[in-house]
Amino acid sequence: MLAEKFTSGNYSLPVSYIIEGALDKDKLRASIMAVMERHDVLRLSLSRGSKVSYGLKVNSKIKLIIDEQTIEDENTELIKKSINDYFYKEVDFKVGSLVRFQLIKQSDNKHVFTFSIHHMLSDGISITIFIKDLRDAWADISSYKLKLKSSYIKCISDNKLSELENLEDYISYWKSYLLGARDITLNSDYISSKDKKYDKRMVSQTIGKELTRKIDILSRRLDVSVFNIFYAVYNILISRYSNESDICTTFQSSGRQLINGSESTIGLFSCALILRENVDNNSTFRHLSSSIRDKVYNCISNQKLPYHYIIRNTSIHPKYGINWYPSTPPLVFAGLNISKHEYTSWQSDFELNLHCTIIEDEILLNLHYDYYLFSKKRVSTILKQFENVLIQISETESTDIKLSDIKLTAL
Repeated sequence: MLAEKFTSGNYSLPVSYIIEGALDKDKLRASIMAVMERHDVLRLSLSRGSKVSYGLKVNSKIKLIIDEQTIEDENTELIKKSINDYFYKEVDFKVGSLVRFQLIKQSDNKHVFTFSIHHMLSDGISITIFIKDLRDAWADISSYKLKLKSSYIKCISDNKLSELENLEDYISYWKSYLLGARDITLNSDYISSKDKKYDKRMVSQTIGKELTRKIDILSRRLDVSVFNIFYAVYNILISRYSNESDICTTFQSSGRQLINGSESTIGLFSCALILRENVDNNSTFRHLSSSIRDKVYNCISNQKLPYHYIIRNTSIHPKYGINWYPSTPPLVFAGLNISKHEYTSWQSDFELNLHCTIIEDEILLNLHYDYYLFSKKRVSTILKQFENVLIQISETESTDIKLSDIKLTAL
């Protein structure tokens, strides 16, 4: 939880929106405070228990700080710098520091609004819940205040999620599952410095409506999810680019399965898990996707063991990860035009991290990469090959296409 104290990484999750129109800043402040009042996790801060331990404290009084800046210049780089400087500065864990807000005024009718909930308190689903609640509070704050309070602390306590006892069976599972595995390495374009770099760059590719529709049909024919298909393709590419068949990668589980009361609760429930897959060119894509489906299920069944415990007990720490995000609801304030915008770079310790986001009838692929290792050209090629493989498996008449028949085209 205190990884920032020992690494150069930052575990904030900033989300930015461009708001066009006459923004009522007082109404925005009141709406945010109403959301913070409903969710106790947004009022949490760390209190020092001893020289080496911290405890969580719920603050009864809301301390809302909105960092207000004025940047009249349309220069995107200036806006990006302001956002990165504010949200990626060192966290001091004082009241208000775990949840941050910034409002950049470009003109009377144009603002950039950014918020961040520290990853020790939040996950992807939590961001979605926050956006929905902020939208509801803006629409009718009186009705919103009548909603039941949401308590992350109570949810953790009721489901006994903080109890890290009787983990022997889970440790045994992960040791057995990852026995003999090793971390693999893709060929890189550059020689990285010895210092670990957490800041990543990104290349994007959109899987269009027609191909997404075909993949959805294929998923039903194979009796797997679309996520399983994308994960299988990711494994194929890592195998081809590393010349390895025994592939270990990291994926994110929502962690909310069978947790009572987590559906509308902001908090950290998601967990990272390691999937090990044998990419055998003599087998079929049906076999690979089904195998990934079953192994994902088994991993989730043993997700009680924290990720760092898995790494510690198996000495396996994958360099490549994948995240699957459902469609995020739009932020809607009546009378204003609002659009989501990416100003911050992703930070992680993965050398490659593929984010797949459902956007209506399409799927957006964002491949975050370590630019000290890989060139933009190489990463762009990987994404083009990803789409190329999807086309091949979706257009073949047989659902038993062999992996050896899947070709990476010259680009």
